[in-house]
Amino acid sequence: MKKKKKNTNNGEIKFVTKQMKTQTYKNDDVKLFTSAVIILIVMALCLGALFYFNGKFVTRDEFQDTTTTTTTTTTVAYDKNTIVADHVFSQSDKKYYVLFYDTKDKDFAGMYANLANYYEGSTALYIVDLGSTMNKNIYNKDGKENTAPTKVSELVVTRPTLIKIEKGKVTSYITDRDDIIKALTEKETTK
Repeated sequence: MKKKKKNTNNGEIKFVTKQMKTQTYKNDDVKLFTSAVIILIVMALCLGALFYFNGKFVTRDEFQDTTTTTTTTTTVAYDKNTIVADHVFSQSDKKYYVLFYDTKDKDFAGMYANLANYYEGSTALYIVDLGSTMNKNIYNKDGKENTAPTKVSELVVTRPTLIKIEKGKVTSYITDRDDIIKALTEKETTK
């Protein structure tokens, strides 16, 4: 089955089989190399599509517009006059007021906050937020008030209240709103 073919180049004769002609570029090594290259290209395209999909739709961090991203910072305001109910009887002052009210109360929280902010008396004023979860053990809207508590475990507040403590004992217990305003706005007289 060998055919002789005359090559017109340089007058040499080449023997070429029909099978060799068809397999010239279809060698097993060449086939393996081209299929490996094609597989690598397909895998790279799939990985690229996966990363694009993940960044665009799942995490949304790669393709977000930086102008729409805003960062907000909050500062915590600490008021040295705001205390928790557990510290009502443990203040270092010999004589002081403690104003109990809910800072989230829509009706009167602003009024009590203004009273506390503009209080100018010589007696120290401390505030206990009845809306705080740390003070829930003393706040009972439906309970019975103890107007002469001697320690925190006896303290029960049912509404906005102003108490005056002298030398660790309650000397005044005010629950009426007008009386609270009067006590915090009047000038104190020295006895």
